[in-house]
Amino acid sequence: MLDLKHPHGLAAQRRVLASADALLFSLRPQAMDIPAIAMNTPETLLQDAHRQAVGFFGVLEHPGEGTIRTIGIPQQWSESPATLRHSALRLRERTEALLGEYGFGLDEIGALLQPRGARAAAPAEPAA
Repeated sequence: MLDLKHPHGLAAQRRVLASADALLFSLRPQAMDIPAIAMNTPETLLQDAHRQAVGFFGVLEHPGEGTIRTIGIPQQWSESPATLRHSALRLRERTEALLGEYGFGLDEIGALLQPRGARAAAPAEPAA
C-alpha cells in the first residue's frame, strides 16, 4: 500500500500521476463501480468528444463583439424547445430602460446618469 503521508509515497504518487494517461485513471475506478471521468484542461475542453456530440458549445454572432462562443442549453423540452433568443447584453446597456421600468422619470434618469451615479453604455459599434 502506498503511504501518502510518507514523503517518498507522495513523490511516488506524483510520478505516477504525471506519467499516467487520463483514460487509465478513468477506467480503473469505473471497473470498481466508482464514478469517475477524465478532467479536461481549458485547452482540451472545446475538443471534448462528448461535448461536441451533444452540442454543448455553440457560436453566436454578437452585434457588438463579433463571433463569440456560447454554452448550450442543458435541458431539452418537447413542447417548447429552449433557444438563445438574443445575445448577451453589454455592460450598462439597459440602465435607462430599467430605471424607467422602476418608475424613474426622464429627468431623474438624467440626474442619475451624471458622474458618480448610474451609467449607461455607449452606443454599440458594429463588429469588424
